[in-house]
Amino acid sequence: MKIFVARLRCEGSCSTRPAFIAGAGDPSPGEGESNLKLVPVRIPVAMLARIDHAAKRLGLTRSGLIVMSTAERLTRMEAE
Repeated sequence: MKIFVARLRCEGSCSTRPAFIAGAGDPSPGEGESNLKLVPVRIPVAMLARIDHAAKRLGLTRSGLIVMSTAERLTRMEAE
């Protein structure tokens, strides 16, 4: 399974970003920003603050952290 994340913005130290992107693989033809979908989700305020804090620590955007965490969880679930 390939996972592709387009243009994660690095806001702090980018030392954690290359390892995540390296595991994503190369995008297939046709994948990219035009293949992304905006998905509004409801997140509890307290959890959103935790997400923002973690994203800042890792030098990711909020969206980047959510995508990365979801991709990691899906990979673990699919391996079971």
